[in-house]
Amino acid sequence: MQNKYLFRRYALFAIALFVNAMGVAYITKAALGTSPITSITYVASMFTPLTMGQWTIILNLLFVLLELPFMTRRQVKDDLRMSLLSTKKWTRLKIK
Repeated sequence: MQNKYLFRRYALFAIALFVNAMGVAYITKAALGTSPITSITYVASMFTPLTMGQWTIILNLLFVLLELPFMTRRQVKDDLRMSLLSTKKWTRLKIK
């Protein structure tokens, strides 16, 4: 039952990551201030050619990678299988 909705969860995670990055960038661009975790991406975007949204995505993916040592082998195996499956499905997707 849990595996039934795994792809949907990963797709929603990717969409939420994008929306989060856009929101953080817009809030900062509007001069409303940044949170402590956002200030890392803001400073990184000032000194590199990457945008603040791109740094937000990179930082969040880094957090996911740092979580790997705390996961069981089965959880890692399931996550890898799902990411490979979703990549395979997206490459076969035909847009009409």
